[in-house]
Amino acid sequence: MLNLSETFWFAQKAVLYPTAPLYNAEKKELTPECIRALIRIFRICDTDNDGYLSDRELEAFQTRCFSIPLTAQSLHDVKQLVKQSCPGGVTVNGLTQKGFLFLHLMFIQKGRHETTWTVLRRFGYSNHMRLSEQFIYPKFCIASGCSTEISPVGIQFLNALFNKYDLDRDGCLSTAELSELLATCPEDQLNHVTDMSLYVATNSMGWATRQGFMAFWMLTAYLEPNRLLEYFAYLGFTYYESGSLWPSVVNGDYNHYDSVTLTGNKQTNTNMSSVIHKTSGLTGSQLLASHRSDLSKASGSMTVANEALLRAIIITNDRRIDAIRRSTQRTVFYCRVYGARKVGKVSIIVGVFMFCIKLLE
Repeated sequence: MLNLSETFWFAQKAVLYPTAPLYNAEKKELTPECIRALIRIFRICDTDNDGYLSDRELEAFQTRCFSIPLTAQSLHDVKQLVKQSCPGGVTVNGLTQKGFLFLHLMFIQKGRHETTWTVLRRFGYSNHMRLSEQFIYPKFCIASGCSTEISPVGIQFLNALFNKYDLDRDGCLSTAELSELLATCPEDQLNHVTDMSLYVATNSMGWATRQGFMAFWMLTAYLEPNRLLEYFAYLGFTYYESGSLWPSVVNGDYNHYDSVTLTGNKQTNTNMSSVIHKTSGLTGSQLLASHRSDLSKASGSMTVANEALLRAIIITNDRRIDAIRRSTQRTVFYCRVYGARKVGKVSIIVGVFMFCIKLLE
């Protein structure tokens, strides 16, 4: 009976946590798809964009993925292991991208590929190593007369994103900085954003200003809310919304994170240190029950992330209700200006825009 339970456990593990998408057994290395996904996760978790995961960033990552804090001893053990086995994997600044990839390679080689799958699924990945459609296309309904706008937390996220990649602090995103910002998005999704500077406020170099950057996404939210949510999923909004260190970047605070509270429910005893050693001492039935629990958590985390993504937008009241009340809470309005060429249409729009800005000051 014991062998039967273990057989079921291994069979279920093979289905829930397939090795092939993660690891090339012949070459004994991570697959290109897995590397690409983990690099994207590393970039999102590197909230100060310095190329390293600091102790605080690793703690936030641990809490986000496994819902328990990373103890100082566990953090020390992980870093020591990487330092001993992966030259260049750890520096005084933190865990490097090379070290991050090595950790997951080690987990898989020790038979703990469910750890890597837990991380991937927390960030929306399916068994095909792509962000699942359930994750990037959450369902919502916009009633007639209503419109969509970016929520306050969505605005905070965009400001944090701008601060993170505006490396020279000039208030604009250069071509190189914008490319870095979009590095977590698939290449076939970039055309919509890379042309941003053609129709938003720019500096003399043609680089999008913060005002232009925000206006671009506000327009996208109004006209194509599904596209906005898709980009927010790729850019890491759900990690920001979960209570990671990102809020510190909103105000340009890249060095101090003491005021940030990390969130997460204690649902599992997994952490990056404990998964270094293969599970032992459990019976087959206990292992089977453990993986049933893991499946439930994986499904639950996808649902939570799906709901979190919807917090990036708000749906306004019906415009007819606003007309009756003679007031509105909308901040984005869609206007069409008709006229012959060179009669001053752009001047009218700019004038109205500047008038609205003065009203808000």
